[in-house]
Amino acid sequence: MTDHAHAHTHEPVPGPGADSVHEPAPGHEPVHGPGPDSVHEPAPGHDPVPGPGADSVHDSGEDAGSGPVHDSAEGVGPGPGPSLPDLPDGPRIVQRGMYADELQSGATYVHRPGRTISEADNVLFSTMTMNPQALHLDAAWSETTEFGQRLVNSMLTLATVVGASVAQITQGTLVANLGFGEISFPHPLHHGDTLYSETTVLGVRASGSRPGQAVVSLVHTGRNQHGEVVVRAARTTLMHYRPTPDQEIS
Repeated sequence: MTDHAHAHTHEPVPGPGADSVHEPAPGHEPVHGPGPDSVHEPAPGHDPVPGPGADSVHDSGEDAGSGPVHDSAEGVGPGPGPSLPDLPDGPRIVQRGMYADELQSGATYVHRPGRTISEADNVLFSTMTMNPQALHLDAAWSETTEFGQRLVNSMLTLATVVGASVAQITQGTLVANLGFGEISFPHPLHHGDTLYSETTVLGVRASGSRPGQAVVSLVHTGRNQHGEVVVRAARTTLMHYRPTPDQEIS
């Protein structure tokens, strides 16, 4: 060994034993790990949020803002409405048209609602009645005619005008349709047109051979949405008079 002693001496560095202590660097607080005694302080301005520990409480969905909580299907939904009252034992009034003695000669009965006629109506009616007229079915050919488009089958126009009168005039009061007189179609009806019907009573006379019945003369008129007459038909019907009290059926 030389005569020169070392100028520096080295102290032993303890290892990570049980008695070792790690001193923090100047200006830094110690950081505690998640040991049993460690405490996590919340950030300034923030309340602590409890975790799902044993002492934490989980509120219902209603309190958490996730909508109402239904305990079970029973009792959920609207309850029964108010009970209906007992119905009075009054007369039963059946919807009907008008008896012959209720009709006013010279009066015009305006029927509602109108009926908008579609392409499907026209094609279906024409094919159902075995009518292959190209003027109703062939759009390309109809464009070459003076009309420039298909026309509604005139039989459909007539049937619709008569049918529209039933609820107000002849429902339950008609005996028979005796026939039609003059029928005219002064203006064509096109797809998409709306047909409005009205019936004028020309006269009512008692039947000479059928007591309690009358011969009624009518004129049905159909107009489109512009007020143009598209059909007019004279018609004769056999209708009932109003029944006497002993003839009425409840």
